[in-house]
Amino acid sequence: MPVCNWIKVADRILKLDVDLIVPGHGPIGGKKELREMRSYLLLIRREAKKRFQLGMSPEEAARDVKLGIYAGWREPERILPNLMRLYQEFQNELD
Repeated sequence: MPVCNWIKVADRILKLDVDLIVPGHGPIGGKKELREMRSYLLLIRREAKKRFQLGMSPEEAARDVKLGIYAGWREPERILPNLMRLYQEFQNELD
């Protein structure tokens, strides 16, 4: 699923009257955790776009992006597949 769709889904879920969210990936949590995930997605989309416009490859961008408060999250190596997906979105190459 495109990252932009994950953000839209998070927005929709945040409007629902729910206490517990069971995502397909990641830990079970509530709206606080969903907001954090959404913020992470917005950060990597923003940072990926900057590097895409500079002509950096996804691999170069993955090494360059500073994850800040998200650097300690589990599976930080997911940044590369996430950036690759975003680059596909920016190029309208999603299948």
